[in-house]
Amino acid sequence: MKNINFVVVIIIIGLLTTIGFACDKPDDNGDTPTAEQTELVFTSLTADNDSIDATETVVLNAVASGKDITYSWTVSLGTFLGSGAEVTYVPSSCTAGDITIGCAVKDTYGKTKTKNITIHVRG
Repeated sequence: MKNINFVVVIIIIGLLTTIGFACDKPDDNGDTPTAEQTELVFTSLTADNDSIDATETVVLNAVASGKDITYSWTVSLGTFLGSGAEVTYVPSSCTAGDITIGCAVKDTYGKTKTKNITIHVRG
């Protein structure tokens, strides 16, 4: 009877150990991410110039940290060259005034954060 009780205890310990670790999702390296590693942080959105002529461009840079971040850029007038954390804004020929440029960062867990910056375009 002692052997059966011993086997049952071993099985229960094995099951509890498996259940306890089943909730931890390892990353691509097999490591379980910490809260700091999974937190999405959008640190800054900067431009190399905040006032340009309609014939000039401005380089924008987004600084963020998190897992597998993607960047989405928006603007009402003009276009972007490039993609990712650094893009170049090209105003359209009719652009004049204050233009708001938005950047949204999204991580692999679906968390999203946004920042906006205003560029003055002299028409």
